[in-house]
Order: sequence, then structure tokens, then C-alpha cells
Amino acid sequence: MNATARNPTTARPAPAEEGAGGRELVGCTAGVFDMLHVGHVRLLERARERCDRLVVGPTTDELCERRKHKTPIVPYADRALVLRPRLEHAAA
Repeated sequence: MNATARNPTTARPAPAEEGAGGRELVGCTAGVFDMLHVGHVRLLERARERCDRLVVGPTTDELCERRKHKTPIVPYADRALVLRPRLEHAAA
């Protein structure tokens, strides 16, 4: 989890101004996201509010087993598909 997700009070920097040498603020977070629930959705929404683009990656089953000593219920390929951006959200 990134620092933004852990500290929801952190103010988002002003958006980059086009043509003024500004850069797009890209956020990144990862998680198992097994049995996706409203808590996951809210975390991702808060993280997305703090950047211009959010990259979300599901961790592999092997990493989950190694770090959390748990086997995910939902296989990696299915979790990745659920998190994959939809066309209507790709432009956001």
C-alpha cells in the first residue's frame, strides 16, 4: 500500500498545467484484493483522488502465500481481470 492510501489527510498537489512543463502525477498501489469488497473500493477511490492516474496491481498468489501465509480464494487471473480498467474509465 502506498503512503497516500495510509494517510488520507494528505492534500493532493495542484494538477499539472499543460504546456507549463507540469507532469502528470501517477500513483501506484498493490494488494491481494482477494474477495474484493467495499473497503477495497473506498481505498482505491481515495488513492485515485490524489493523483492524475492510478496504477493498481494485484499481487501474485505466491507473494500472498509467502508474505501473509494465506492462499487467496480468488485466483490471480480473476483478481487481475476484476481490477482491469474498463473502457469508460480509461479516459478518466
